[in-house]
Amino acid sequence: MDTGEDAMEEDEEKPQEAPKSTSIFSRFAEQFFPPMLDAITDDLTSEGSSSTKGTFHYLLRDLCLVWLRWGALFERASSGALKYESEIGGAGRKLMRHLLLVGFSSNADVLRVNFEYIRAFVGQWGACVPLPIDALLMHIQPSKDTKKPSGVIQKQMIFGLKLMAVALKYGQGEGMIGGPQSEGLWKGLLSVFQFSRPGSRLCRQAGETTGLFVRAISKHSAPPIQLAIEKVEMEVKDGIRTLFGKFLHGSLLVYLDGMSEFYPSIVDASKTWIINVLLKVDGKQRTTALEILRRRARQLPDLFFDITREDFLGSMLVSKFPEVQFSILGLVRDLLPLQAQEPAAKVVGLIVHAFVNHANEKWRIGLFELLRDAWQLWPDADVRDKHLKGPLVALLSDENQEVYRELVKFWHSILPQTHPERLQALLALSIDPGSPWTEKIQRRWPQVASALLLELPKSTPTYEKAVFETSLAECKFMDYSVNTWQGPNTATMFSMGTTSYSQDPYSLAAFGGSPSKMGQGFQGKTTMSPNRVRATMASTLTPTIALSLPVESSMGQSAHQEKASNSPPREQRAHLRRRVYKSSGVEAGIAATLRRGATERKRQEERRSRVQLYRTYRAGELPDIQGIKVSGFVAPLAQIAVRDTTTACALVAAITKTVFDEIQQSQGNVRILESIHQQVDRCLSSKSRHSGYVQCLAGIVVAGRGIWISPESLVSSARSSGEYQAMAFVLEKQMVDPPLIAALESKKPSSRRPGTVRTYPVAPPLKTDGDAWMCLAELFREMGKGDLLHVIRMGHLTKCPGSRRALMALQSGRAAVALDLCEKLLEAYDEGMVDLEDSLIGGQEVSPAEANIWYDDKMECLEKLGCWRVLQDQIGLELDETGEVLEQNIGRLVSSKEEDKHLGRYLRPFVRSCLFQRTEQNTLALLLDPIKTNREKMGVVHATIPAELACIHAVRSEWTAASADLRASLKSFCMQWSGTNVGSSDARHSLLSLLQPMSEAQEVVETVLASRREDGSILVLGGDVEKCVRQWLIRWPNASYGQEEQALAIVSFRELLLRAIQPIASLNGKNSSTFLFIRKLLQELKLHAASCYQSQGMLDLAQELLEECRLEFIGKQNIDVLPYLVTKVEVCVAKIKQPLEHEAALYSTLNRDLEELAGYKNSMERSVEFQLRAAVVQGEGYWLAAHQPGASGSDRSLKSSNSFKKWMEAVQSSHSEHVEGVAKAALGFALLCNELIEESEETASINVTFQGMSEEVKGKIDSWGGLSATMVSTLLHSMALGCSDASLYVPRILTAMIHDVMSREEFAKGWRGVPLSAFLPWVSQMMGQLEEDMGSFLVPCLDGLAEEYPQHLYFPFHLCQANLQSVGKSRMRSFEEKLNIPVLKDFADALHKLTYPVQRWEGYEALIVRALQSGDKNEASRIFRDEAIPDLFSCDSGQTGGLGRNNINAKFSKAYKAAFTSAFGMDGRRIASMNSDAFRKKSRQIVTKAKDDLSKQQGKCELSLFTPWFSDFTTSYSSEASGGTKLFLPRMASVGGGGGFHDVAVVGFGKTVDIFSSKQKPKKLTIYAEDFTAYEFVVKGGEELRIDQRVEQLFGVMNGLAARNPAAASRNLKMRTYDVIPLSPTLGLLAFVDGTRPLESVMVPGTIPQSEYKKSAEVFQSFITKGMGGYENVFKKSNREYVISHFENAESFVPWDGLREALVRYSGSPEGFIRFREVFLRSLSVSCVMGYIAGVGDRHLQNFLVEETSGTLIPIDFGYSFGTATQVLPIPELMPFRLTRQLIGVSAPHDGKAILAMYMKEIMVALRQGRQVIEGIMEAFLREPLLDWQREAQVLSKIKGKKVAQGDVEHREEMHAQLKVEHSKQKLRGKHPVDIMLSELAGRHGGKPYWRTLEAVVRGDPNTNRRAQVKCKGGGVLSCEEQVECLLDQATDGNILGRTWWGWRPWI
Repeated sequence: MDTGEDAMEEDEEKPQEAPKSTSIFSRFAEQFFPPMLDAITDDLTSEGSSSTKGTFHYLLRDLCLVWLRWGALFERASSGALKYESEIGGAGRKLMRHLLLVGFSSNADVLRVNFEYIRAFVGQWGACVPLPIDALLMHIQPSKDTKKPSGVIQKQMIFGLKLMAVALKYGQGEGMIGGPQSEGLWKGLLSVFQFSRPGSRLCRQAGETTGLFVRAISKHSAPPIQLAIEKVEMEVKDGIRTLFGKFLHGSLLVYLDGMSEFYPSIVDASKTWIINVLLKVDGKQRTTALEILRRRARQLPDLFFDITREDFLGSMLVSKFPEVQFSILGLVRDLLPLQAQEPAAKVVGLIVHAFVNHANEKWRIGLFELLRDAWQLWPDADVRDKHLKGPLVALLSDENQEVYRELVKFWHSILPQTHPERLQALLALSIDPGSPWTEKIQRRWPQVASALLLELPKSTPTYEKAVFETSLAECKFMDYSVNTWQGPNTATMFSMGTTSYSQDPYSLAAFGGSPSKMGQGFQGKTTMSPNRVRATMASTLTPTIALSLPVESSMGQSAHQEKASNSPPREQRAHLRRRVYKSSGVEAGIAATLRRGATERKRQEERRSRVQLYRTYRAGELPDIQGIKVSGFVAPLAQIAVRDTTTACALVAAITKTVFDEIQQSQGNVRILESIHQQVDRCLSSKSRHSGYVQCLAGIVVAGRGIWISPESLVSSARSSGEYQAMAFVLEKQMVDPPLIAALESKKPSSRRPGTVRTYPVAPPLKTDGDAWMCLAELFREMGKGDLLHVIRMGHLTKCPGSRRALMALQSGRAAVALDLCEKLLEAYDEGMVDLEDSLIGGQEVSPAEANIWYDDKMECLEKLGCWRVLQDQIGLELDETGEVLEQNIGRLVSSKEEDKHLGRYLRPFVRSCLFQRTEQNTLALLLDPIKTNREKMGVVHATIPAELACIHAVRSEWTAASADLRASLKSFCMQWSGTNVGSSDARHSLLSLLQPMSEAQEVVETVLASRREDGSILVLGGDVEKCVRQWLIRWPNASYGQEEQALAIVSFRELLLRAIQPIASLNGKNSSTFLFIRKLLQELKLHAASCYQSQGMLDLAQELLEECRLEFIGKQNIDVLPYLVTKVEVCVAKIKQPLEHEAALYSTLNRDLEELAGYKNSMERSVEFQLRAAVVQGEGYWLAAHQPGASGSDRSLKSSNSFKKWMEAVQSSHSEHVEGVAKAALGFALLCNELIEESEETASINVTFQGMSEEVKGKIDSWGGLSATMVSTLLHSMALGCSDASLYVPRILTAMIHDVMSREEFAKGWRGVPLSAFLPWVSQMMGQLEEDMGSFLVPCLDGLAEEYPQHLYFPFHLCQANLQSVGKSRMRSFEEKLNIPVLKDFADALHKLTYPVQRWEGYEALIVRALQSGDKNEASRIFRDEAIPDLFSCDSGQTGGLGRNNINAKFSKAYKAAFTSAFGMDGRRIASMNSDAFRKKSRQIVTKAKDDLSKQQGKCELSLFTPWFSDFTTSYSSEASGGTKLFLPRMASVGGGGGFHDVAVVGFGKTVDIFSSKQKPKKLTIYAEDFTAYEFVVKGGEELRIDQRVEQLFGVMNGLAARNPAAASRNLKMRTYDVIPLSPTLGLLAFVDGTRPLESVMVPGTIPQSEYKKSAEVFQSFITKGMGGYENVFKKSNREYVISHFENAESFVPWDGLREALVRYSGSPEGFIRFREVFLRSLSVSCVMGYIAGVGDRHLQNFLVEETSGTLIPIDFGYSFGTATQVLPIPELMPFRLTRQLIGVSAPHDGKAILAMYMKEIMVALRQGRQVIEGIMEAFLREPLLDWQREAQVLSKIKGKKVAQGDVEHREEMHAQLKVEHSKQKLRGKHPVDIMLSELAGRHGGKPYWRTLEAVVRGDPNTNRRAQVKCKGGGVLSCEEQVECLLDQATDGNILGRTWWGWRPWI
């Protein structure tokens, strides 16, 4: 029999080495030891004595400690015996006997310490001093003393058995088994079986000792006959059988566990018992049994079949005790090498399913080790793939770092060792259609892929290579900060598109890309944190990131842990103590100490493992850049990727890009790219539901340019994962990217060859694959991007005229019109009439895709309009061709079958159609009752129809069920919300629309349940339900905002809920207040909603609700029909006002409704609100009816009179409870009067319409002072009542006051009731009129403003004062003293000093030249003497403190004062003898050097170098207590605000200014305010900023008008504005727009290389100078094709998608880009339209800013506004706005013009509707003369060659300004853009030789240009659509762009 000796040898323990002691007594140990022992022992310890009396007292313990330190007692001779055997042998045996006799104690603590002393002596002496066997037998075979408890007896036996085991371990076995008492010892060992219930400790110790004893017997060469091994084993088996027979399974297993530890062969004989016991026990006992079997697993090959029986293994694996599972796992692993593959693989499969998701990582590591062993044992690839590959891949997704690291190491060793092949293999691992592990690996595939890809560089030589090899002295240091936040859409760390920095494939850029959002590396200006330092080489700029996390710290144990692990376990250490204490307190203290230590170690490990992306340096400390290695970047990136999915996706994408770039540059293996392409396609087709996995695949596709994934795969992936944005981005990217693989296969180099310049296609090379546009439309439909969906359908999916009309109707909210068109189209399609040449089909071939669009739009319209019966029937046909509603058919709506998934979108409309009809309850039961117990299907119901489900229960009075389903639905909503991408604003908005009906249903349900009795019955509802329901009226729908998708549904839900609680409310009687309230609300509910929908432009919905009201309530008793009649007329009026809705039928309906409303009589009390609304709508209705086409003169007069009567009735009403309605009525009447005034001004006669009115009306108007005075009074009345819209018409009031005396008097009467803040934006225009007759009427108002807002009037006052004559100045004196504010004067002077002196002189030079040109030489001398000399050459004027030697102004004064006074005289007398040219020439000679120096100025500069005032400010002016006046922050008054604003005091200024590099050298100044905010302003000198202020004011008004238009407001079409505060004619402040970059720097050099940018400029300039003969001949040649071809040639040198790619990098993610692009295109369309109206020109690349966090385009610098760029510039701008290839390319692959046209039309409609407001503001601009406009008038006069007399100068300037405003008015009124531009050009270019060519260029080619094809209709006006079409055509015409000034960069 195998005794397992090999396994036992390590258990033998040798005697311990004798200790060394320095004690003097230890030298004589052999002499001292015997007498000392005799002194403390007595006769009880003599040989043969068996008495156990005595104790192990303290003296003995002390002596034992001493003896153990005496090494001489234990010294050995060479023979192995004791060196002093003769001296101490007997004493030693005596001591051992004595210790055995007194060692036992019933106290466990004492017994433990005593045992340690005895074991110490045994360990030192070994076999030299054996234990006395007779004394040992006293413990092993205790006397049968019945007085002793059984527990004490067993404890004594354990003590003896432990001592025997110690003796056996230390070599005393031969004496025990060969001596005369060996039989006794054996019997003592077997006595354990005699106990009826032996304890587990006893059994274990008996088993261990028996194992040691039997092992000694088996090793003895000649054992005694009585102890033969066979006999011993037989008796042990008998004892085991005894325990088994007593069912003492626990004792049996513990005994065997102890014995098999030292004698494993016993397992062979006991295997059957152990296996039988295994099935009868669990927990620790089963674990013990399994561990016993593991000891002999390799020697029992048949054991595998015993334990792998299905019943046996199954019970082990499902055990609730993890230890059992771990033991069976280890047992199988031990047996695995001995088994065949097939049975072993089956067992492995069972274990994998049990352990792969185990909660304990130790168990999962064990599973991995089993699989790893199997992988090594089974080389067959098929077996590996079938049984091992899936689980090993699945374990890669383990989130435990220890498990994950082990798996990464394993897969790294077997995967390919190159990046392309490894990426391909990883993609293949993520998909296996038949594998149950696919979903698990896909969940963490980005982290796995990034980790395994980053493992490859670790084995390369460059991994530990230093990143920087340049010495520290040669480095350039810059501050920077890494911005890991990419905006409101997404939180990504790295850009998708990156460029590599070096040729090293393992450099930072190859794996992480550039952290710069713009992809420019770190070149150029960046916004950086001051406490971050980076080191860069001169040639390559790369960030330095130092980490505190070493790579090793996350891969293994730390040094501290290793040291701790080498220490022996606590229970194995010997503790020899003199005194014994109670263990409880000591053990608790030790445990607490250990816990504290573990906690501290954990904290230290966390600190070591923390990833730090920054290194902070102290001031003056230089970074140790030479210590930074590549591993310092790769290792932390890998650690971050493990924790963050977004980072992992970015890393995989960056690696993919590097792989593709490397293959592309080296013409490498193209087939591997094809393989990657195919794998990605298969992965996306797998329909994974894990968004991170799909995002990572999208990143691979985008990074690997040219990959084409089938659109169907992208759509299916988006549906399963919800990543619609990512898939849409991928599909768009595919459609515009060049086919990379095809280019490589054809060996066409895609990169620039040396010495050549790369050229690009002029337009995106669109690449579509069959249904690509259909799939893209599907993706945008799911995302809720209705605008893009509309553009795709219009441009690519529809051809029929009817289709386009239906789409346009649906887009504009006309669902009824769209439904009618779709039904007609479908009818024609079904009847086969698709080839007819009618107005719908138009002879076009109808594709199934187009027919599907008709059907989808029809279903959408049916739901919007509430055509529930038709909708239900239509869905029934979808479910079954017979249309029958059967249970099995309805179940398809929630079916998970693939063929039924498309029906899921009909679930909500079908349920609503049944629910809202209130007659289809049985149909809903067929749907919902069968699936109540189906968890999956109910989950679909809770996610799709939450409010509908609650209403179904409410209708059935199942209130408890309703509450439960609402809770489940809310939970489902939260899950959907968390799963929706943060960048999907439209999808989230659509999801939020579910909340309102859910919350309202929940309110009703909770109110009802709260009123239940204990028995469940419902109490009578009281005021709670009224309070709950009243909240509905202030929620949506209201007149403030709209949401068409849920419009009708919310009203229907409310009606259902009210009808559900109505029976409960009736329990208290039908006359109760609650019941009557509910009944009244049911009557008003739809009417209220119809009114709201009308105000939001949802006219078809409003009409539908009105029809339902008519059928349900009208004509019934006790119901007031006035609200119905008023709303009905309002809807009809709104329809007539809409474009293209002027139909005769509408006018007939309007007349009929007006008659019905006029004849309304009812005794019921009429509400104030509806009285006002009735009067207003009648006024509007009668006016429209009076102007209907074909109306007779008498009818027109009658209805016009009725209109005025109703308006006056509304205005004169004095209802204090509805002030808002009266204010709006007054505004409406004022606008009507203004319309009549404008008609009179145009015809230069009295208005015919007004003259035809009744005498009563005319008399009333005359009594009010006429139309103009009536308009002024009603406007002021509206403003006084708080109407903010009315304040927009303040300029119109000022215009009326110029010509009409009565208007002035009305203003004098009414202005005091108006909030003064309403006049603040117009104080400049009001002061400009002080010279006129109306000025005296304005003085009181200005005086009040000066009193209330003195600092806001200060600068306008001084700007206007210079232009006023004596009358105006005398009128100013009344409030001049109030505006004497020294702090503002000093502030302005200090700001003035910030402009460089040479620039200030240029301003004075311009004034002097103008005076000389006008002949006023005295004025020229005065300007020089009184203004220039004090300013430029008297530096201490008005300043506090002295000036330093480096003061810029002082240095200029010192350098140039003598030259100026010499040339012009100190008093300017010499100027009088010069003409303007001579003066200008002399002036420029003097300042040439100063201007050269100025061009070099940029960057930061100390503020004190310009003036000390800012640093002195805090001590002089910061508080009123110090005698100063508070300085308030400069602000621009908002137009239309009406509520004033709070002034914020300034407390200080920044120490430095940033000087920009532009021409005027503007400076950024920081102002600190008392609200703890730092405000940044740009100080701009040398330019007049009043024109910028006017444009910004105009944009603000236009924003307000857009916000009032539902279509524009829903798209957030508004201009980003900023404050402009002019301080003087040549100085001003502009609010700094933070977080932006100029448009040019966004593209160059990030996505457009600098070399290509310069080359394109050179090509364009060469074409102008050589091809066209210079700009002087640019309009003399009319060859259109020639110009366009050369212009496109210049375009081809830069990539068409430079701006698009820049926005991709800005956004950082697909969803971010889609949002960025949407915001960018909307802001671009707004800037185009608003800029066109304002005549803004000079739109070069530096005059646009792009907001980095949103993509918003912000126009700046409006110096060339109101047509200046076209009228005055020698090379006129012929484009209405900037819309070049780069801007349009942002929308690719979509039609950029179509998208912009859609947005531009909406904003144009809004502005043309508010035309009166804008025109009034522009009229006001004429009242404040601008220096720039005066100069323009002079330039044009000089060009014309006309000498203008002195008296005609002002007249010509006034006419020039009026012409500018008139052109803007014509744009608002829809005049053809070409005609307007030609009128602007005529002033300078009319009559020139090239005029005809110029005119032809502007008009365009009739064959190709839309603007040449569109003709004005009646009145010479274009529709908004036509106007936008002409503008887009003109802005993108290559024949115009090719003739543009090159500095405008038209090719970019």
